[in-house]
This record gives sequence, C-alpha cells and structure tokens, in this order.
Amino acid sequence: MVTNCTKIRFFSLAEAGITNTSVWPPGSTEPFYISKDECQNRGFWDKTSNGGWERLTFKIFNKYINSNTTVVDFGTWIGPTLLYHGQYSLRSFGMEADPIAFAVAEFNVELNRKLRPNSWAGRVTVDSGCISTPEDVGNITMRAGGNAGKSMSHINKNVGGRVKWNVRCYTLPDIFENYWGIRRPYIDVFIKIDVESYECKLVPSFYDWLKDEQYLPKMYISFHPQIESCNDDEFEGVLKFLRLYDHVRIEGDRKDWQIQNATVTVQDLKGMLKSEVIVYQNHHAVWEGCPQTEMRCTGGLGD
Repeated sequence: MVTNCTKIRFFSLAEAGITNTSVWPPGSTEPFYISKDECQNRGFWDKTSNGGWERLTFKIFNKYINSNTTVVDFGTWIGPTLLYHGQYSLRSFGMEADPIAFAVAEFNVELNRKLRPNSWAGRVTVDSGCISTPEDVGNITMRAGGNAGKSMSHINKNVGGRVKWNVRCYTLPDIFENYWGIRRPYIDVFIKIDVESYECKLVPSFYDWLKDEQYLPKMYISFHPQIESCNDDEFEGVLKFLRLYDHVRIEGDRKDWQIQNATVTVQDLKGMLKSEVIVYQNHHAVWEGCPQTEMRCTGGLGD
C-alpha cells in the first residue's frame, strides 16, 4: 500500500482520476483539484468540505492571513490547509516529512498548477523534509503509529511507532534564507506549526533566532497531549519564547493570555497549553470578522 501511494506522483491525471472539492464554509474559496486516491484517508475530502475537519483552523487563517501574507505551513500533510490559504496569500510554502503524505500533497499542488495556469496555484510550493532544532539537523528517524500517510507521523523520540523512515531536517531560519527566499524583516509572515508532539523541543529553539527581531512572524502552534512528557526546562523555553510576543491567544482564539505578567509560571503554562496557541505583534493586521471574500481589501486592525 505504501508503494502504491508513493507512485501516485508518477500517475498521469487520467490514470489516477481527479475531482474537485472545496473547504467549509461553502464559497469561502474556489474549488480546487485533488486526486481521487486519498491514500488511506478515504472520505477525508468530503468530511472537510462539509465542515467536519478543523473548522477553527480555517477561521484562524481567515483572521490572520491576507493578500500581503507569506505563509509557511508545516506539516502540511496531504495539502488541505495549503490549498486553502494558498488561494489568497502572497505566497504559501508547505513542508511535509511523511513521504506518503508528501507524494499526495505534491500531486495535488501540481494538479492545480496544470489545470489552473496563471492562477493562485503558481504561488504555492510544497517540499519534502522536516523542521527541527539545530541539534537535530540532518537525517533523523521519523515514525508513524499506524501506516504512513495518516497525518500522525512524528519525530519525537519519546513516542513510539511501528513504521519508520529517515527524513532530512532543517532549521526554519535555514529554510527561510537558503531555500524559500523569505527575508527579514518578517513584517507579514504567518507560520503554521503542527509537528505532533515535537513542539516542546522546537518552539524554544526559535528564541535565539527571533529575540533581536523588530518584526516577528505570526505563529499558529498546535500543542498535542504528548507535551505532558516534556520536562520543566522545555516548558521554560516555551514560556521564554512566548514572552517575545505582544499577544498570546488561547482557548480557540477567544482569550488573550497576559503572559508578560511576571507571575506566570511553568505550572501555569502546563495548565494553559491544551491545544492551539496563536501569537502575533501589535503591528500585525488582524481581520476581526472580515469575510473571506474581502481578504484582499486593505487595512485592518493593527495597521
């Protein structure tokens, strides 16, 4: 099954079969093309178009991404988020470490480039690899609890997995400067981070990279239940990084956490990091209630 899924990149469009789909809510973006072979994720695209997968994620994209925003999306899995925000961002870059998921994401991106020439698809890129701390740069073992391609692959050495493979890892600054050409200042850059329990190591490593920057990228970080196994030093590193930002949004983007308060402790952090965290600066444009169809309008909160 793994071999068949990997070979999807070599199929012609006619052999693989294609269809188009959209993301909930209807009309938020135009339909995009995908392979009919969902690579062990049968029914996923129907679920997504009906609003059954990560509604909050797409709402956050609508709020924090506009036509001036460069988006970095890792792990991008088979491409649902990349093919969504790629329609209205300035540029969208995806990174996926699972070779099976990457094959599908790459196929879907190339499909839209071929069938939608001179469109948004030309601004979307997906690459194979992983983002890591400086200590983990190079080839590292990645694991999947079930089959590869199922969205739960990880590089956390403390979490098991019966399927393993090697993947090339890079630091985010290296990818920005030497591969994708994302240059300082990071005035309007949005980074989506979904690294399946590696976040306690990765997020603290961003501190040295960004501590002296006047303009920080917006970040949407998914924290997974496995962070309970992180040690206090790692949580201290996460807290130190989060304090670089003017705004730390929690509870489904409903609450601004006053993390600059000196009384916030590691124990507080452990209690608050239940799921997603959004961080941004006062200079960022934030589109409160702006409909998706108006994402290319100018102005916004924080200008």
